[in-house]
Parts: sequence; structure tokens; C-alpha cells
Amino acid sequence: MIRAHFEFKGQNHVSFTVEGHAKSGEWGHDLVCAGVSSVVIGGLSALKFEKRFIIAIGEGQVSLASKQAIDDYDRIVIATILRQLETIAAEHPENLSVKKTIAR
Repeated sequence: MIRAHFEFKGQNHVSFTVEGHAKSGEWGHDLVCAGVSSVVIGGLSALKFEKRFIIAIGEGQVSLASKQAIDDYDRIVIATILRQLETIAAEHPENLSVKKTIAR
């Protein structure tokens, strides 16, 4: 299962981790994994101020953490990543779980 966890701290700080394998098909033919990877990597590529984040990408794992306040554009990009993952999880709950935490 792929697990995604997003944590929002106020309006200006965010972090997320997406890790695991969907196991919804054979290696190289896993459409859930391909969809999640496309959403996350495509979203990271759309960030306007990439230097405001710590981004780590590894085998079966991606993480992002803001180092400083983020602007509206990047906040919308991250919200879009979250919403797209929630949409995939709604159709494939056995392969993807998405958790969202809002800290004060």
C-alpha cells in the first residue's frame, strides 16, 4: 500500500511524505503506482519556488518540507497534489491511503 501523509502548519508551512508500493499490478504494469508517481513528480516539477523546500526522492518514497513561508502559487500546487491523491485513493482504497493533518 502507498501511504501519503500531508501536514499543514498554518497557511505558510507544509510537509508531506508519500511512500510504499500500490501492488495493484505486476512490476511495470501497476497503474495505481503510475498514477501516484505522475501526480507527485509532476506536482513537484510545477513548484515555482523550489528552493523554499527540502525535497527527497528515493525508491518508493518522496518527501517535501517547506523551509520557509510558501506563496499562494505553491500552496495551490501542493493542494492540487493532495486532491489528486485523494481522488485516486477514493477509487483504490486498498492501494492508497491519504492522511491530512492540520497543526496549529
